[in-house]
Amino acid sequence: MLTVNEMLHIDQWLLDNLFNVYEELYFPMLFRVYNVTQCFLEEEKV
Repeated sequence: MLTVNEMLHIDQWLLDNLFNVYEELYFPMLFRVYNVTQCFLEEEKV
């Protein structure tokens, strides 16, 4: 049987993984790279 502390860690682990899946589905890697590149280029202009 799991302790309360272990259950909390499992819950946090599940939430982290669900969030990662959500990010990958809605913000694919190429989109994120593009956004970071755009922000960098805009900062360079200033």
